[in-house]
Amino acid sequence: MSALYPPIAGSSIINDKKRMACIIQNGMRDTIIVNGKQFSRPMPANPKLTEIEIAEIVSFVSMKWGKDSTYTSIDFVHQALSGCAGN
Repeated sequence: MSALYPPIAGSSIINDKKRMACIIQNGMRDTIIVNGKQFSRPMPANPKLTEIEIAEIVSFVSMKWGKDSTYTSIDFVHQALSGCAGN
């Protein structure tokens, strides 16, 4: 299983909260490289998550595995989602 899904730790996405919010809501089909390994398994979209739920997920992930210590606001997520590719 470990080769199917990319790790959160070491991923550049952790440092890009806007991109993280877009991926959480819209999913991802890109091939990515994390810690020198390639991953191409798609992540499904989660369109039913609310902006507050996405803000909480982004906050948790960026605080737990990133170097961020600030809460991600709903306003930030709202702006991020309005700028996602395809919107």
